[in-house]
This record gives sequence, structure tokens and C-alpha cells, in this order.
Amino acid sequence: MVVNIDIKEGFLNATRRPDNLGERAIVDALVTALLERDPRFADGNAIDDVVKAIVRSDNARHFHAFAVPQLRDFVKTDLPDSAQIIEQMDDANGRLGLGWLCRHRSDGSHIQGLNDCKDYLRKLVDALIGVFLDHLATFDRASLVEAMLRNQEAVFSEMDLWKRTFGAILASSDETSLATNSAIMRIGRLNGASMASRTVIEAAVCASPVEGGHVPGEYDLSQLMALASMIHHMGGYSEAMTAGIMPPEIKISSAGEVMMQHEFSEDVVRPFGEFLQTKSLKDAASSYIENYTSPNVRSEAAEAEEPSEDEKKFEAAWLAEYAFSLDNLRDFLSGFRAILEKDGKAVLPFSSSKLVSRLQSETGMEDESIAACMRLFTYQPRDIWNSSPDGFTNVSWFPWRFRRQLSIVSRPIIQITKEEEAEYLIAPAMVITSIAKFVADARTGGFDQKFFSENGPMFRWTGYISDRLGEAFNVDVAEKFLQIGWKAMSNLSDGQILGREKDPRFGDVDVLAWNERQSKVLIIECKDLSFDKTIGEIAWRLSKYQGEVKAGGKRDNLRRHLDRCEVIESNLGQLSNFVGFFVQSCERILLLSQSTPLQFAKITEKHNVRVVTFSEIADLFGLS
Repeated sequence: MVVNIDIKEGFLNATRRPDNLGERAIVDALVTALLERDPRFADGNAIDDVVKAIVRSDNARHFHAFAVPQLRDFVKTDLPDSAQIIEQMDDANGRLGLGWLCRHRSDGSHIQGLNDCKDYLRKLVDALIGVFLDHLATFDRASLVEAMLRNQEAVFSEMDLWKRTFGAILASSDETSLATNSAIMRIGRLNGASMASRTVIEAAVCASPVEGGHVPGEYDLSQLMALASMIHHMGGYSEAMTAGIMPPEIKISSAGEVMMQHEFSEDVVRPFGEFLQTKSLKDAASSYIENYTSPNVRSEAAEAEEPSEDEKKFEAAWLAEYAFSLDNLRDFLSGFRAILEKDGKAVLPFSSSKLVSRLQSETGMEDESIAACMRLFTYQPRDIWNSSPDGFTNVSWFPWRFRRQLSIVSRPIIQITKEEEAEYLIAPAMVITSIAKFVADARTGGFDQKFFSENGPMFRWTGYISDRLGEAFNVDVAEKFLQIGWKAMSNLSDGQILGREKDPRFGDVDVLAWNERQSKVLIIECKDLSFDKTIGEIAWRLSKYQGEVKAGGKRDNLRRHLDRCEVIESNLGQLSNFVGFFVQSCERILLLSQSTPLQFAKITEKHNVRVVTFSEIADLFGLS
């Protein structure tokens, strides 16, 4: 039996609709043609039932014509068909013999103690870097950097596609958990490829020859990425041991594999990563229909809105630090946006003069403003990749750290050569997204103060806004509890709560919430935390919440909260006077602005403290 379906001109416009009317019509035509002669389906409703069983949701579809283009849509046809990820075989091969790169077999295969483990991992990372640099020295710099930039763009394009279409994937799947797990696994491998690609680019700009090297193939790229990933992980494990989160014990197998106790990774790092990816995918699925609606355009009134005092302070600090304004930067980014849309290329070569000329023609910017923007956001060649030059922190080049000064995330304009008329490789989409994120993070205190010049305008701004946002978060938490029927106050001293002279060691209770009907008080420590991404970052975060007294008698963040709770719990009479009823129970709460690894650590079990996020307040504490 042959079924012919006649599709009229303009049918593909249906793919622009937020529902799947077009694909449903094709399924309907196929089912009707196949079943209309079967007496069991003589009733048209029966055919409709079959169609509904196949197309179970308006979101189930295979064709997508999004109304809202993303940056990498403009270069889609210029990207590789698929992103190069780290092949499992290359990763496995890299582990064989790894443990003996910096250690003689006669020294033994068992290493114990923090100092010995740190010393071994430092030597191992140095040895890996040596192998990595030797490989890089065989490839042509421009060819390798361009290949890795194109791969980076392909990675982000594929991740964007997964998230934009995940609503349709779920609607088309019989097993949503399987669909989610498949997406998480693929996006996880893409994230690993992105991290490794960035590291290869950063090192190649410094270590690969400008002339005389080979053009890398896919196998070469995978090998380099596997080495970069190994350096990233070993450096992270060293930091996790230093933070006291991973046990300081290493064993080297007979095959040379470096083995450590990975409960930290299995219990915290991996579940946290999977949780974030699941949440991201669910959010993408719930907003799937927005891909088919026109983007909101800010009104002239909104554009003319008077900036807040904090926005004015931030703009002043930015101008004083970098000698160009945020308006200059907006023009600068609009120039790269024009290059992206007009040229349609994922990666473009420019000489310095041609790049400046092109930005001038697209934006009308002055030379000085362009030069100032370029200085801040250009990643330049250095004689030694694995060393920080003057003016940068020692960890600025560490590939196992994020939010660092010598990174193509912070400096996404890639300079290939050192001469005055230098050569550049530009990935416009990466430049736009990276700089936009840099500004957003700087505005909200997302960087460590050490990222900026000590005591400089941006250093001071970061300290100011971090304190301000922390206090504002306390107020927001108290307000949220008021909205759901509790009484609450923020930023209270022990003097206020217990009716006594203030004790400097006590500090402040971020939020105290109470409910007379339950005769209950919540003692809440609020933390407006940024996302932790690397093994080292997660380890350092957890090390601050072990409920311990560190060397020199310094209490960690959780210990200070627990001490405050113990003081209040031992003075229930005074607490009852403060809240106006007899308090029968207190609960210790660590309340976070967003999901963090702390939710996956066993803090609750160890210290009788409940870890909650802001978005969970109404569900967990709402009064029925």
C-alpha cells in the first residue's frame, strides 16, 4: 500500500506555531489513509482516538521554527555537524600509567597524609602539564585555536538545542525519566568538552607555535581535551583534600591508575550537578512555548527609567576602574552582534587594525573606547601558560578554577600573535555572551574581591554590593515568612532577642520567624550564595559549613550559627518574652538563595540543622 500526502505551499509555516498543528495534520492524514477502509475505524472518532494516542500533547513535535533566534542560530550552518567530546577511550588511555608519571615504583603505591598527598598531586599536575605542553608544541597555533573555538561554539549550540527542544522531547517520550537522564548525560559530556576546549585554547595561545606546526585532526583534539580534563580534575582533587573534604589518601594501581576515595564526588558533586541540570531542563520545558512567541521589546519609558542609586554607583566604579563607560561597552557588544549577524561565521580571523576598523564602522565608537574595551577583554599570548604574570593572582591561570582573570570566559577576544599588528580569532557569540555575563556577575558581586585590583573601585564595589545584597536577602526572607502567615524580623542582635547587653561574639540572627499556633520559633541563617561549579569550589564551600572550629580558634560559618542557636535555645524564657508566647520548640534553619552543594552534604544528620532554599519556604512552612 502506498500513501501519497499532498502538502501545499506554506504548510511549513505551521512549524512556527506554538502548537504542533502541522505535524498533527500529517499524522491525521497518514492514520486516516491507513485505517479508513477498516470497518473497525469507520467511526471518525475512532481515528481521532488513534491520532491522539500518537500525538499526545501539543508540544510533541520534531520540526521547530523558533520565532526567537539565539545568537548561535546566526552561525548554525557554519558549525560542525556535531561537537567533539572527550572520547571514553582517550580518557581511559590517559589514566593508564598516570600514577607513575611523577613517582618511581620503588617509592610505593600508597600515599597518605595531607602534605604527602598534596605534594604528590602537585607533582602529578606538573607532569601532566609537561605532557600537555609537549603535545601543544606540535600544532599550528591558529589552526588549533580555531578548531577548539569552533568546537566550543558547537558545544553551546547543541546545549542550547537540547534545552530549547526539551519540552517537545518530554512530550514525545514514553518514559520521561529516561528522556531526562539521557539529556543530563549528554549535556554533562558537552559541559566537559566545553571546559576542556577552553583549557586547550588558553594553553595553545601561549604554547603552540605561530608557524611550522601541524593542523590538528579530530583524534588530536580528543587527546588534547582528555589531557586538559585530567589536569582539571587532579587540580580539583588537590583542592578538595586541602579543604578537608576528600580523605588524604591515594593508591596507584598496578596499571598506574590514580585511585582516591570519591565519596565526595559520588555523594555531593554528581548529585548536585544532576539536580541543576534537571532543574534547568524542567525550566526549559515549562517555557517551551516562549520559543514561538515574539521577544519582548523594552518600551521607551523603560529605557528612559532613572537608574537606581546602586546602578549609579556600579557605573561610576566601572568607569573609574576601566576608563570606559557601560554605554561604551553596549556599543562595543553591538559591533560584535553586527559582525555575527552580517557575516554568519562562527569564528573569524581579524588583524588588529581591521577589527578596530570594523567595530568603528558598525558602532561609530572612538579609537580610545574600543582600545579600552579590548584591553580588558582580550586574552593575550604569554611566554609561559602555567604561570601568572605580574598584576594577577597566582591562581589566575589554574584551569580547575572558574571566575579567574586569565580565562577566555573573562577575556573572550582571542589574540593569536604578539606583534603590534596582531592577529585575532573572534567567535562573536562567545564574545557577546561572555562579556554580558562578566558585567552581570560584576554588578551582583559574583566575583571574589581578589579578582579586582586591591582597594580599587571594583574591589570596593564588590564588598559593598555583597554586604548590601546579603542584608536585602535577609529582609526578603523575613517578608516571605510574613506573607505565609508567620511573624518574622531580620538582622536581630542577641540583645534584642534576649533582653541583655549585646555580645560581640554572638553576631546577629539573620531572620527570626515564629508561629504562635505551633509554639515554634525558627532561627534562620540566610546565605545568598553563588553557584559553585568545580570540584575545588564545591569543596571550599563545604569546608565553611562543617560546624567546626578551625585552627587559631576561628569558627566556620555553620559553627557560628550553631553557637547562636545554642545560646537562644538555652534561654527560652527570654525568647518567649520576645515573641509573646511560650516557646515549646526551636528549629535551626540554613536558608539559601538558590540550590547549592550544601543541600547534598550531610549537614542535617551531623548538626540537627535544616537546609532550605528560598523557593521552598511556602511549601515547607506555609500554614494550612
